[in-house]
Amino acid sequence: MRASRRLLWKLSVIVFLAVYSQPSFSEVENCPADAGSSDTIARVYHSIALALPDGKVLVGGSNTNDGYKYDVMFPTEVRLQKYSPPYLDPALANLRPTIVNTATPKQIRYGERFNIRIHLNQKDVTKENVKVTMLAPPFTTHAVSMNMRLLILGIFDIKKEVRDLHQIHAIAPPSGKVAPPGYYLLFVVYNGVPSVGEWIQIV
Repeated sequence: MRASRRLLWKLSVIVFLAVYSQPSFSEVENCPADAGSSDTIARVYHSIALALPDGKVLVGGSNTNDGYKYDVMFPTEVRLQKYSPPYLDPALANLRPTIVNTATPKQIRYGERFNIRIHLNQKDVTKENVKVTMLAPPFTTHAVSMNMRLLILGIFDIKKEVRDLHQIHAIAPPSGKVAPPGYYLLFVVYNGVPSVGEWIQIV
């Protein structure tokens, strides 16, 4: 019980740091024209960068030290930052699809055709402007994201149903050589702007 409480306390501290610290990336959040700005925190050998379901990127870690050291050139870094890429600019919010969670499968099989329903209030929702992607959740260490892969699925057609509701007829990856079984984040991307990701499992 004590070990569980200690772990919960540590996780609470991490969440607190992530949510309530003032991120150094704040100057580039929602600012496509200034997306090349740099950060003041050194993110070196033991750093990570992970794509999140909401389209943002979680950045953390830094240099490895023998214990917690703050008086060296590259000190131990415990701050987390959430970077907001240019495609999340509020001016592009009307281009962001919304996946209908209850009308999209939670599991798919290799080569299976399946439907994804989205809300998107745009006139030109076509195969030319839409991509369906699956992002593998990687495990990250030593500045390398192991198992990182982005799959772009085939789309047969897209049909408008009612109002802003559209149905995408897509096909799952062909085999485990392309996509090992497991969980992926499913995104619908319209003209470069992604939806919030939904978890889907290849079985």
